[in-house]
Amino acid sequence: MDHHKASSNQDNSNHNPLNTNGVALNGSANGSSNGEHQTSSTNNEAKPTRQFTQRYRIALTITALMFLTSYLLISYELKDQAKFTNLINEVGKQRMLSEQIAKSAVLIEHCTKTKECKEHVADFTRMLKSWKRRQAELHYGDSTKGIILQNSDTIRAMYAQTDKYFQPLRHACDRLDALMLKKRISKLLIRRAVQFILENESDYLWHMDAIANQYDEEAKASLHRLNNIQVGLLVIAFLTLILQEFQIFQPVVRRMRVYLDSIRDASKQSNQQNKELKVAYDSLKEEEEKARQNAEVLTEINNNLLRTQMELTSAHDQLKLKNKELEEASEIISLNEKLETARFFDNSVSHFSAVMNWKNNQDLYSWSDNLLTHLVPFVNGLQAVIYSYDEDKNKLMATGGHAVSKEFYAVRKALDLGETMVGQVAKSREAIYVQNIESSHYETLAGTSEIYPKNIFILPLIYNEALCGVLELTSIESFEERHLEVLRRLSETIGANLNALRSQKRINQLFMESQNAQRDLEDSLVKIQETEERFRKLAEVTQEGLLFLDEETQVIKDANSVLAKMLGYEHASELLDKHYLLLIAPEYRREVERVSIINKHTVYETMALRENGDTFPIELQGRKVNYNDVTMVVLSVHDITERKKTEKELEEANRIASLVKELEKKNKDITASIEYAQRIQEAILPQQDMLKGFLQHFVLYIPKDIVSGDFYWMAEKHEHTFIAAVDCTGHGVPGAFMSLIGYSQLNKIIIEQGTTRPDEILTKLDAGVSEALRQQEGKSKSRDGMDLGLVALNIYEKKLSFAGAYRPMYLVRGGELTEFKGNSFSMGGNFKSKKKKKEFTQTDMILQNGDTIYITSDGFADQFGGPENRKYMTKNFKRYLTTIQQYDLERQRELLNQEFHQWMGDHRQMDDILVIGLRF
Repeated sequence: MDHHKASSNQDNSNHNPLNTNGVALNGSANGSSNGEHQTSSTNNEAKPTRQFTQRYRIALTITALMFLTSYLLISYELKDQAKFTNLINEVGKQRMLSEQIAKSAVLIEHCTKTKECKEHVADFTRMLKSWKRRQAELHYGDSTKGIILQNSDTIRAMYAQTDKYFQPLRHACDRLDALMLKKRISKLLIRRAVQFILENESDYLWHMDAIANQYDEEAKASLHRLNNIQVGLLVIAFLTLILQEFQIFQPVVRRMRVYLDSIRDASKQSNQQNKELKVAYDSLKEEEEKARQNAEVLTEINNNLLRTQMELTSAHDQLKLKNKELEEASEIISLNEKLETARFFDNSVSHFSAVMNWKNNQDLYSWSDNLLTHLVPFVNGLQAVIYSYDEDKNKLMATGGHAVSKEFYAVRKALDLGETMVGQVAKSREAIYVQNIESSHYETLAGTSEIYPKNIFILPLIYNEALCGVLELTSIESFEERHLEVLRRLSETIGANLNALRSQKRINQLFMESQNAQRDLEDSLVKIQETEERFRKLAEVTQEGLLFLDEETQVIKDANSVLAKMLGYEHASELLDKHYLLLIAPEYRREVERVSIINKHTVYETMALRENGDTFPIELQGRKVNYNDVTMVVLSVHDITERKKTEKELEEANRIASLVKELEKKNKDITASIEYAQRIQEAILPQQDMLKGFLQHFVLYIPKDIVSGDFYWMAEKHEHTFIAAVDCTGHGVPGAFMSLIGYSQLNKIIIEQGTTRPDEILTKLDAGVSEALRQQEGKSKSRDGMDLGLVALNIYEKKLSFAGAYRPMYLVRGGELTEFKGNSFSMGGNFKSKKKKKEFTQTDMILQNGDTIYITSDGFADQFGGPENRKYMTKNFKRYLTTIQQYDLERQRELLNQEFHQWMGDHRQMDDILVIGLRF
């Protein structure tokens, strides 16, 4: 039967590998060496399985990536195809729009009716805006919509080539648009602008057709590239499938066969381990029986421990009952002690109340001594002193002592509140108890010199919340707490008796004061006699001079040393028996006598006379006094030299303040006038958007003061546009007057007279400035004038002419700067050289697309600043211009303004600033 079961288990193991594997794992847990070997084998088998799984996943991932990449590439290329289609359509629309603009320009040229012309101009303006916007979007993309074109290098180069024809065509269209907005329309200029548009349109259209063809070629190339990529991806996917066959599927089949063989071997080992487990189970049953027997023995021991614990609990209850009886006995003893203490306090208070009863022939001192005689032995003390508080003197008076020396009775010591510990207790009304002190740290008021106290108790005596005195006790041993409590209870009673005794003492004191009043009255007569001498001494120490005059003769009878020193005398006796008017300066004596300051009691200012003849200002005031039963006149004399000096300085300061206010008012009026002149100057300056639609430009204009000596001037005459940067002599108001002369002369020469050559314009401007300032007259000293750079432009022929007077023109082409210097003459300036004659030269040139022109005044280069406070210099200015060429002109203006203020820093602006930039 057992053999049949083993055979059956073996068959089941062969058909159920998971069950067999589970048995093997259990054997490993029991520590079998065979199980350990099989677990290691299983782990080794698991590693290749993980490797095959990883390979299979990688192969699937690569295949999926191939299909995903193919899909994304097709989607991307299809999107590019849509982009190319849209771009070709947009190029076609741009080409069509360019043809419509040319047609509209021709219609504008030949229109005769006003309404019809307005409609054509409106269509032209609308199409022109759309045409410029589309051109920028095709070339750079639309930044407002976040569209950025990724054009090829070939197309970007073709767009750059197209700009050579687009920019002139755009300038001509903008010029035609600007001409149609003017009130007076020049048919000649319109005809030339339309002709220029038609000449450049065909080249522009040819280049746009070339760009459309290039877009089409790039679209075809993109499709061809997509086809090649798809073929490559299919090849890679096919190779991946072949690798899966040889690297994954065949190795997996071989491993599965090896794995099944290992399972059969594990089944055989499992049957052997089952037999071993049966033997182990029988031995475990025997050990379990032995453990049961040991448990019965432990149960009996545990019962014995429970009986012992019950006996201990009973003994503990009896002990708690006895502790309770002891606590009740202790409470009875405590009550007896409290009763005994209460009897002690009652007996003590009653005893000392009898001691403190007032007896006949007793005063404050004898009463205090008697109390301390009974009190000190009671508390086992060494010495004691009672102090009574005297409200009138605000002091503590020693009234009684015990075991003190004889000196204590000879001199009763008095203490201030807060003085020593006794005074501190009186002040704070809080008792002090000091124990175990050293003899050198404390000294009693009085007492034996052989025994020193170790403990001190100082108690305030309070009655009805009022301080009546202080009790001081010392002892060798520490005071008992019950004695200290008796003293605290007696403090109010002692204070009440002290208060009563002190009232009696005050009555006796008042009686003695009445007897002393008579003696004080007798002493007052002696003090009256001393008054005269004290008065003289006060006169000597005062800060004013004093004269004592006879009432009738006004002769000096006495004077103090202050007056003598004030008048330059060594002794006051030198002034006696003189008339007081001799101390006044001679020219003021009659006036002082006429005013009669003695009778009027007024303060009067005059000049005093020193012994050396010098005079100084004084202030006099007279009054009458009784002196030894004689009426005398007292003159007080004050030296007011410093006061007069201060008044004079204050008067000068007030005068200066008045002048400052007047100057501020005048300055405000002048500033208002200059600000009005600024509005006039700004009104004559041309609008900075005058060249809008014509070419890129900027004007950097920073006046030093409210009005400026620098100004810029622009005008159009026929097909020429004139631009000038003018720097007049000086700045502020003088420069502004010169700018008006220059402005009027330029208008006269160019607009009225029609002069178009810059060299001829400067020659006539020089003559006009000299005539306006009358510098041709022989006696004229005027050397005022102006420097300028003048540019004449013909945008249709791309010609530029320049002439300058002390001011250059800078041309930046291809990143390199070229300077064209003006002549070394100013406009006007009273030029009287016999060897030289003013002859202005003209520079002509043909402009190229991207050329940038600058004309300036000298203010920027002459500005002081930087870390070493030096001039900016022209070479630095030219170098900075070359560094900002990659920016448009509006950004260049911002950078130049920032560079100027950064260089100037906290320094003041030296001159007016003017920089004009033009780009073609």
